[in-house]
Amino acid sequence: MVVDQQLERARLELLDMGLRANPQLNYRSGSKSLDIVDEKSANIFEMLVEKETSLGFLPLPKEYQQKIAESDDEGTFYSSDDDAELPPLDLYLEQKKGESRFTDKYLQTGLIPSKLDKALLKLETEAHTMLQEQGVEVLYLALGFLQWNEPTNTSVSRYAPLILVPVELIRSSARDSFKLRYTGEELGSNLTLAAKLKTEFKLILPTYSDEITISDYFEAVSDAISAQPSWRVHQDKIGLGLFSFGKFQMYMDLDPSG
Repeated sequence: MVVDQQLERARLELLDMGLRANPQLNYRSGSKSLDIVDEKSANIFEMLVEKETSLGFLPLPKEYQQKIAESDDEGTFYSSDDDAELPPLDLYLEQKKGESRFTDKYLQTGLIPSKLDKALLKLETEAHTMLQEQGVEVLYLALGFLQWNEPTNTSVSRYAPLILVPVELIRSSARDSFKLRYTGEELGSNLTLAAKLKTEFKLILPTYSDEITISDYFEAVSDAISAQPSWRVHQDKIGLGLFSFGKFQMYMDLDPSG
């Protein structure tokens, strides 16, 4: 019994339950991620995974690029209710493109072209380096997020990805634009999040399988966290980022019940 307890403590230490630099539990926009905006997770999953379609990236519309140039911003657009000249980006895209924007072969971003190219190049370089040096895939497209918080800090919301699709950034030459492609490797739900919810909140996160639609999966997650009134599932929040699961695999390998 003592040995079992020591083994379980050792297994838990392998899991990075900290929130500062763990995108599996606390995804944040930054140098190791790219937010995808005004898209539908179900549509992207169908095109990227089921139809194996490569998807390109769209920068901000030119009207918004001009506004950023005038304000000397950092290159990312954040809509504001006080912005009388341009509507929020999602409303603008709805007016210009309608529902067709959800079925084209592009992922919308909130970056100007130069910032978008730089962000994609950085993600591709770091993912390639990790694959060469450690033999692990770390680039994933996160579809749907759980907004959650800790009992000791209910005023701060965290965002954890729900479905992680292994992807790669490809282009035929340095002059071409990057496209995103599903690698064909196994995809699934966020096992690190599942472990945290089980050990710290006594909640069972549903396991995603290809036998159900991702919309049904998001609904199942909503049902599972219904006892947490401030938690919420954002099924169309999407992000491309670097996620490492090396230590979690060790945690699973050491499971005595496995």
